Amino acid sequence: MRCIWLTRRCPARVVAPADSGAGFNVITGGSGADTLVATSSSSSNTLFGGDGNDSIAGGLGFDQVNGNKGDDTIIGQSQIGDWLSGGQGNDLIDATSSIGHNIIKGNIGADTIRGSDHGGTLRGGQGDDLIHGGAGHDLFFGDLGSNTIAGGGGADSFHSGGAGQDLITDFRQAEGDRVLVTPGLTWTANQVSTDVHVSVSNGDVIILQNTQLTALSDGWIVNG
Repeated sequence: MRCIWLTRRCPARVVAPADSGAGFNVITGGSGADTLVATSSSSSNTLFGGDGNDSIAGGLGFDQVNGNKGDDTIIGQSQIGDWLSGGQGNDLIDATSSIGHNIIKGNIGADTIRGSDHGGTLRGGQGDDLIHGGAGHDLFFGDLGSNTIAGGGGADSFHSGGAGQDLITDFRQAEGDRVLVTPGLTWTANQVSTDVHVSVSNGDVIILQNTQLTALSDGWIVNG
């Protein structure tokens, strides 16, 4: 059974792929595990997973995706960039096939986020998240929880979030990486074994793994 509603909510469970057509489409899954697929290269789509563990794949145009409740798998493939949100649950959001600048947020739960090689804004939300950047210039927000962030290549910016701990596994100032601290907050940096620990006055701790404080030059941490 296929279930497609244009600009209306679909009350039924989607038990087979729901393909978008040309134009603007709103596709909503019901309760249970749904599969939603946006296939048109020209359309902009809004896809809501609803309850359950959903599988949602965006198309080549702009898609706004929210997994809502459940442990969802969200695939971004846009050529211009998507807005992808996991909603509630332990979600996998994978935009590695995209060539656009994506805005991705795991939201609530322990999420895994994978950005593209073309830059993006990647946010963990609430929970202990695993965030991977690509080869482009990414902006990372761990937000709340204890997060592990791999910037990948490119000049990446790691923004201090709320109370919690963010482990940066590959901080490279030579590539243009830097830590951003919200204006008005203060910070201290200390060497702890092989890592640099940055303690921010909002309760956030940023750990630069396998980094020597004495090897960092001016500009590695700024207010911004």
